[in-house]
Amino acid sequence: MTVLGTQQGEIIPHMVSSVLEKLTEQEEVLLECSTTSCLRPTHWMEFNARPLQIIYDAVTVNHLANFFQPPQDIQLKQLSQLAMSKYEDIKEQSATSLQHAIDLKKYTEIAVDLMSSYIIVPHGGLWTKHKDVSKLILDLGHLKIGTQKRLSEEGHKRESIEEVMGKAYDTFNISLDNVQLMMIHAGEDWKSIRRLCDSPMHILCPISLSVLLQKCMFDNDQRMAKMKIKGLIPLLSLNISDRRLHEVISLATSIPLPELEPAATKGDFVQ
Repeated sequence: MTVLGTQQGEIIPHMVSSVLEKLTEQEEVLLECSTTSCLRPTHWMEFNARPLQIIYDAVTVNHLANFFQPPQDIQLKQLSQLAMSKYEDIKEQSATSLQHAIDLKKYTEIAVDLMSSYIIVPHGGLWTKHKDVSKLILDLGHLKIGTQKRLSEEGHKRESIEEVMGKAYDTFNISLDNVQLMMIHAGEDWKSIRRLCDSPMHILCPISLSVLLQKCMFDNDQRMAKMKIKGLIPLLSLNISDRRLHEVISLATSIPLPELEPAATKGDFVQ
């Protein structure tokens, strides 16, 4: 997979490219997707992907920002009225009817395994192979997402509406391993540093987190939260010094940003 940016003279930046490193036998599976049927209609999908190298290119990003800027004649009041027109009335449901809807609800079992991709932000916002510059590297970590399967129960016992509402959620287990942030100077072997657990170049040492995400099956019932999230970060380690902070600020200010339109007048906003 390759994404090319805006040509700048003789340079065509490769903003996204696949990392073709030697993988283990288990990692060789790139993409597998299938659909099966059970007693209750169920979709099943497994997705595995190699890592991607993503390089920030300021010229391309600025062009994209200008391209997607909305026209000036679109008013916030019009957008707010359109959003309000989509609001749905709330329908009260008994515990029995809600349980019946849960039993008939189709759900998707997901198994996602995305190997660690990383983003490179070079000094000045331009990456060239012929001139090495300092760079900020964000490792996005190894992402895994799995569905916590709902077990069907024969002969439901009589439950309160609160107990039934507690089961009206699709549950996903999300884990993210080895997220890290590094400030690399010109000439340093950042690929070797990326494999270390700690180094003077690390701003954020590799961390892992686990998240339990619950999404409500019914969007039109205000009694239930649309989404519930529980997370755990076992360890968070930051290395920040005044010198490192100055280097990050210098890199950030070296990147040209898109030209923004003047802020909207106060009359454009809706209370």
